[in-house]
Amino acid sequence: MINDVTIKTTPRSEFWAGARDVAPFCLGVIPFGLVSGAIAVQAGFSVVEATALSLIVFAGSAQLVALQLLMSGAILFIILLSAAFVNLRMLMYSVSIAPYFQHLPLRWKLLLAYGLVDQAYALSIVRYQEDGRDLTFTHYYFIATAFIPGVLRHSAAVIGALVGAHSPASWSLGFVVPVAFTALVVPRITSRPALAAALVSGVTAVLAADLPFNIGLPLAAVLGIGTAVFLETSQSS
Repeated sequence: MINDVTIKTTPRSEFWAGARDVAPFCLGVIPFGLVSGAIAVQAGFSVVEATALSLIVFAGSAQLVALQLLMSGAILFIILLSAAFVNLRMLMYSVSIAPYFQHLPLRWKLLLAYGLVDQAYALSIVRYQEDGRDLTFTHYYFIATAFIPGVLRHSAAVIGALVGAHSPASWSLGFVVPVAFTALVVPRITSRPALAAALVSGVTAVLAADLPFNIGLPLAAVLGIGTAVFLETSQSS
């Protein structure tokens, strides 16, 4: 047992609790979905392919990075490597939250792994660590926090792709990708290590912009992550 069970729950109560807690995040995903769908079409995807990209990737920052690199002509290996670096935090999320899903069958674990995103982890891990929380139906809370905003974002991506497919070629939306990515990153800079990582990765990306195969972006990610880890370790020692 992870906690002493005193607060009994049901699947319905957990799902609606998750829906309530994730509601403030929902409006923010709609503009992102619209932009990502429109940008994917301008990057050369069809409406169907742009929709599939949103469904398969299911990670906002990785999707933006992939689209930016596609539009700059990067090779597939660099695109995959960059997206993997950007999403390294998901590995830490998975290790942290996995004990609360040990009692579930494999089909549930696969679904929850697919839906692992920032707000789902942040909201769920706080709830699961409450003293006396009944952990039997924890996955229904997670489902709500992951997939309610997910459905909204995917729906918005379809609309964005349709709009992008019918917009004039003169409407270049490439500038929106770095703007949208900045909007995702800035609210997460809440500590000195995070600020240092942002500065190091940003400066590196600019200085390494002309490196072959667009390798500057994964290099910037590695140096930024390394900076944050070093500072975090130094502070805790």
